[in-house]
Amino acid sequence: MPTVSVVIPTYNCAAYLDEAIESVLAQSFRDFDIIAVDDGSTDHTAEVLSRYEHLPNFRVIRKANGGPSSGRNAGIAASTAEFVAFLDGDDLLDPRALELLAQAAGSQGAAWCVCDVVRFNESFRQAQKSPIPTGGDYLAGILTDNFVERGMFFRRDVFSRVGPWPEHLRTREDWELFIRLIERREPFAYVEEPLYLYRRREGSLTKGATLPVMRDTLHVLRTHHLRLARQGNRAAARIFAAHTWGLARRFVYEHRQWGDGLWCAWHSMRQDFQWQRILHPILHHTR
Repeated sequence: MPTVSVVIPTYNCAAYLDEAIESVLAQSFRDFDIIAVDDGSTDHTAEVLSRYEHLPNFRVIRKANGGPSSGRNAGIAASTAEFVAFLDGDDLLDPRALELLAQAAGSQGAAWCVCDVVRFNESFRQAQKSPIPTGGDYLAGILTDNFVERGMFFRRDVFSRVGPWPEHLRTREDWELFIRLIERREPFAYVEEPLYLYRRREGSLTKGATLPVMRDTLHVLRTHHLRLARQGNRAAARIFAAHTWGLARRFVYEHRQWGDGLWCAWHSMRQDFQWQRILHPILHHTR
């Protein structure tokens, strides 16, 4: 039984998939297997994966398209390892990633690990750190913003405690999962190294698709922030109100989505009433 399963969910990433797989095979840490999940690809993904199926530590799962969370959950279900790491089919791992993350999880007794990232494409490369909140109030921090640049390394059994990746979300799924992990006090280790290389490319789920991202964001706010606000968490109420007021303006001004906009505005004012929020749209139109 390997120590780590590297789960690679992939959908129509054949042009980059070789690089992703090779970045795992080049790891300094060797006690791993690879579970590639072909999430209903229609390009030549199957041909790429066939080049590696002879490897003893390489498995392929083929399934109908269900989105990135569905692919990750399929990989978790197929794994028998102590840890699972997730790598999207168009991204890369630093050669030290598995070694440093497994080391941190073991030495700190962490249920999951956070690391920094490198965002890149053919003409761009930039390292970005995870802005971990100071003072230890991680719940308020994660409700305010997803401070995790990349959370891609987990003890496999943590998913039996907090639940799987949210398959109903096509975006913001990582934020939703991290809120659950932090609310339930699953300890994390922060490895301050850019171990995950995130490829910025045309055709990604979030690029240019602001309305679906906004609706997924609203779903997270209704699921977690509003629930905590109704339970009496005043910090969650204020954070919810600030987020939903911003969404209200964007739904109306950018997309003319009055239903979503009015819902956000009404519930924002109910949770944290502020006159400035009423005046702001008036001032916006009198400049």
